[in-house]
Amino acid sequence: HSYTVRMIKVATNYGFDEPLRAGGDVRAVARRLGRVCLARMGQLLDRLATDCEVTAIHNDVARRIAGSPVSETADDFGDELQMWMLTSEVDAMARLLDTEPGFAAHAILSGICQRPLARWFASTTDSDVRVEYGDPIPVVTRTFKSGSGLTPGLTSLLRGTLLGPEGFRLYDLQPPIGSNDAEQYLDVSLDYSDRLTIDEVTWDAASQTYPRMATIHPHGPDAYDLDQVERHPGGWWFGVVPAIWDCDRVLSALAAARHEKAMCAVLPEMSLPESRALADGLAANPDLYPRLVVAGSAHERRETASGEEERANRSVVYLDGGEFAEHSKIFAFHTDFFSNQNPRQAMPEGINGPRRLRVASGDLTRMAVVICSDLHSDAVRGVLERLTVNLLFVPTLTADEGMFGAAASSVAGISQGLSLMANGTLPSEPGAPPSPSFLQLLGVPWANTDHQVRRWPPTDGARQVVCVVEPMKLPDPRVWDGAI
Repeated sequence: HSYTVRMIKVATNYGFDEPLRAGGDVRAVARRLGRVCLARMGQLLDRLATDCEVTAIHNDVARRIAGSPVSETADDFGDELQMWMLTSEVDAMARLLDTEPGFAAHAILSGICQRPLARWFASTTDSDVRVEYGDPIPVVTRTFKSGSGLTPGLTSLLRGTLLGPEGFRLYDLQPPIGSNDAEQYLDVSLDYSDRLTIDEVTWDAASQTYPRMATIHPHGPDAYDLDQVERHPGGWWFGVVPAIWDCDRVLSALAAARHEKAMCAVLPEMSLPESRALADGLAANPDLYPRLVVAGSAHERRETASGEEERANRSVVYLDGGEFAEHSKIFAFHTDFFSNQNPRQAMPEGINGPRRLRVASGDLTRMAVVICSDLHSDAVRGVLERLTVNLLFVPTLTADEGMFGAAASSVAGISQGLSLMANGTLPSEPGAPPSPSFLQLLGVPWANTDHQVRRWPPTDGARQVVCVVEPMKLPDPRVWDGAI
């Protein structure tokens, strides 16, 4: 009797019953179990590393859960799994294990990740897989032809984490209480709708390395009329639009990049008059251009369903000529460059668009597009790390490098990933050094820091150029450049 009472108390306080009883599909069950594990993370890691007896029972439960007949497609995965556990020895083993807080939850979650959840992620083509606190997310890994001299792979880096051995990472960012501050939390999802194509376009499987990539820089410093920028009485600026725009010229530059075998291309921030200015041209002859095009960005206004004005700095991504995704800048940049005050004061970019981050995923590539000062955001960088993004494209418009080199090193070191940033050109202020300090910034997963981040500065005053790189090529990744 005392043993039964004790087990009921343990199950109530720490147990796995509620996450299973609450029902739902495999992801909902895994998320609830993940939250239990995150609450007990320190204890779990310490005990699993030191207690051989507990670890043996834990591993046996996980193995049996992984081999259960419950399908990953079951609508009520939790109920079906619990019923199966009750008709086998697993329920009794889990309750014995749960005399230690959270251990049964972790063992069950480990088994779910090993098979049903891994199968779910391997087969989904959902374009909006929402990511929430407690979600186990599979990591993506590649095998490089150059097996040595690289930053550590995720298999090594995650070995000591709660779900590292299963090839998963627990998403531990949670919404703040009573706050909608984008610096603390973002609406995040994974897009698996073109999983095979994303892998094919961004990774050369035959040579086990990245394909050639390009940045396109269509404007010199005379392209922007800063007098047309709106300085709002509310203390923000908006409406940086190139006064000079030649769509055919930009398409010709993209065609030149494809001629040099570039599979992916990126344009700078605010280099387009509207976010979809290249849509018709890319769709008309997709074979002429790089298969993946991150079409810079543009300031644009539109009316929301509720009748409010939305101001966004928006980038559209094209895949094989069709629109694949869009990203609206999340973190407003503060600068006095556009200030009309005397003395000049820093003003924020007047964006109020959606605070969402969509990450495209295949089995080898997890790709994100962010815009310039998004990388100043702890929230954005936190999401990139936790989702193990290993391909990052960044349209920028900045006079100096700032923290971009550090951000590229972070992606290279944490996710064994690549970053490619395309920078634009604003007019230089009197007495200031020429703008910008770089056109292209490339980060790759070489362990040697001299090779990890490379910059392509403007040469001989030329600002309207195409820059093509073979990312992992040493000692210099540049393979071709040409004027637009």
